[in-house]
Amino acid sequence: MVNPKVKELVNKKIAGKKVMVFSKTTCGFCSMAKDTLSKYGLKPDDYEVIELNEVPDGQAIQIYLSELTHARTVKRKKEIEAKIRARKVVMFSVTTCRFCTQAKGILAKYSLSKDDYEVMELDKEEDGGDISRYLLLKTHKSSVCGEREGGGVQSKVN
Repeated sequence: MVNPKVKELVNKKIAGKKVMVFSKTTCGFCSMAKDTLSKYGLKPDDYEVIELNEVPDGQAIQIYLSELTHARTVKRKKEIEAKIRARKVVMFSVTTCRFCTQAKGILAKYSLSKDDYEVMELDKEEDGGDISRYLLLKTHKSSVCGEREGGGVQSKVN
């Protein structure tokens, strides 16, 4: 149970600003989000940033925010980054997506070893939604198949 004073603080902060950012100084994606605020011409009076790793109740605030939003940070961020660095291809897929199925079929046609590629089925991962949001922040793309009108998958292997 989160301390009622923490809940009150967070609720007041959210109600008091056009934009309220709860961040960590050690998070690259938090830095990108804060940089975006200046690109849209928001003035310091329009928003506030609380660095959770610099305030005494930072962990309690983060827990309360996860209760409010039903979201959390991607705990496996380092694992995902390691997968991407270690493989030639990492595909983040959804089992019911016809474009993902088509792309997996194309991958299967090539003689790639399991060391060369990996498919991660996001709908089978407990934190698949969090991973998807992390990838959105990292790539600024919500999906590959929606990039072109009509969708579809093309293959090009050098």
